[in-house]
Amino acid sequence: MCYYDVRFSALLLWVLGTPCFLVAASPEAREASTLTWHDDYTHAYSVAAEAKKLLLVNFVPTEPAEVQSQVEDYIATHPEVQRQLAACVLVRVPSGSELHAHRAFAGLGGSAGFVVVDLAHEDKPYTGRVVSAFPFASGKYYRWRPAYLPAMLVLPSGTLTQRTMVWAVRSHADHPESTDGEVSEVLLEAAGSHSAYQARIGVQGHHQFSTRSSQLRGQLGTGGTMSEVVAQSWSNQSMIDSCIDAVKSWRHSSGHWGQVRRRHTFYGYDIRLGRNGIWYATGIFSG
Repeated sequence: MCYYDVRFSALLLWVLGTPCFLVAASPEAREASTLTWHDDYTHAYSVAAEAKKLLLVNFVPTEPAEVQSQVEDYIATHPEVQRQLAACVLVRVPSGSELHAHRAFAGLGGSAGFVVVDLAHEDKPYTGRVVSAFPFASGKYYRWRPAYLPAMLVLPSGTLTQRTMVWAVRSHADHPESTDGEVSEVLLEAAGSHSAYQARIGVQGHHQFSTRSSQLRGQLGTGGTMSEVVAQSWSNQSMIDSCIDAVKSWRHSSGHWGQVRRRHTFYGYDIRLGRNGIWYATGIFSG
């Protein structure tokens, strides 16, 4: 899976002089919200980098759209969401712009929607990169909801694929608890490594789990029980649809769902795309 640094996209927008605009909010939204939405991506990126904050990018529809109005009304009527947004740097950019078409934002699939760029952390693999992408357009399984806006802002730090897998687990209707424990960088990396291995060989499975679990216990410094869940998507699906697909698959397996459903001391999730067009997901738990 490739992750594209978007810091150069800011320069692209500045060079091209792409115009940005704010979508008109309802009078209630304008009155209720005191949030500052920038309309220049370059400036907003610089502000977020300087302040070490998340940059939330709202790619707005080119024409007035009900979905955008619903989002703004949702923000206006939910003070707790406003508080979450106030902790980020916010910018609105028109969909269809040169910036919107940049491959860094491919997770939107060309749709309007929301993207999170992580400028809050230094010296991480995801620093300056897109770590969440939630399109307004529907997918095979995915359907946008305004409640996904605050949900994306409380996901644990990590890559786009890691955070989207965690979101897919948290958004399941049965409210599984495996992500209620402490996210572990060790287990995130291990989940990514095993997903990449499955993707590389094109075979789903708990390959060498006994050996891997012993190594992970040593890295974690714990003697707790280790467990793992794996899943594969149908071919040629989007990443976000495949994350949802993986959780759906686990829900239909009592053994896997028993691990996804319960709370663990530590957890990590990730997903990778194989050359066969199939996504391979992994969840690893300790305790």
